[in-house]
Amino acid sequence: MEITELVKLVGALQAEKGFDENTVEDDAILLLSEVGEMVKAYNALDKEEGTKADFHDEVADVTILALAICAKNGIDIEKAILAKLEKLREREYQRNVEPFFGEVYFTKMKSDDEKLYH
Repeated sequence: MEITELVKLVGALQAEKGFDENTVEDDAILLLSEVGEMVKAYNALDKEEGTKADFHDEVADVTILALAICAKNGIDIEKAILAKLEKLREREYQRNVEPFFGEVYFTKMKSDDEKLYH
């Protein structure tokens, strides 16, 4: 199944359930909530207290809400993802390790053009 078909299916389900009247802000808040549930499910899985099925279910919830936002706003998500991937390929990142806790994080390196304006 193509991603555009998934967007249509999600949009239809949103309309059927009455969620099509949510604002983008409503959906963004729901999306944040689902991301939290996904992280919780992953942490439970990592500690062997949860199941892969629970984690997969939460990943699906996050994806469905993102696709719902696309459906409501006429976003061609395939085109948007391909364009973003191209930008990400060109962007440089630096891998960092936080010294106290040892957490790994990445920072976007500024291009020469960006340095002129900041």
